[in-house]
Amino acid sequence: MTSFDGDTIDAVIDEPRLQSSLSKVYRLMLDGQWRTLAQIAAHCGTSEAGASARLRDLRKPRFQYDFPNGGVGSRRVTGGLWEYCLSPAPKARPGMLFDISKPAERS
Repeated sequence: MTSFDGDTIDAVIDEPRLQSSLSKVYRLMLDGQWRTLAQIAAHCGTSEAGASARLRDLRKPRFQYDFPNGGVGSRRVTGGLWEYCLSPAPKARPGMLFDISKPAERS
């Protein structure tokens, strides 16, 4: 179980609700689709501020064990409207295709 922090957090009251919200946002965003905070909030049953806070949580190192991901991306759509996506977890590199330490051989 993750641990949330903040001056106004009461672990007994807030931890289950925040954990549930974080799980919902994470599961929704796993598909890598770009979404606005309004879309995320509507789907997850939270406020836009809550959706934004959970996206920030997913960026924090302490949540990476429970919610591994490649990162939360953001892009401006227009004016003050932004979209967010969750990049897939990086896969292990299978090795380099080219040895860049030597000049390429030409045929």
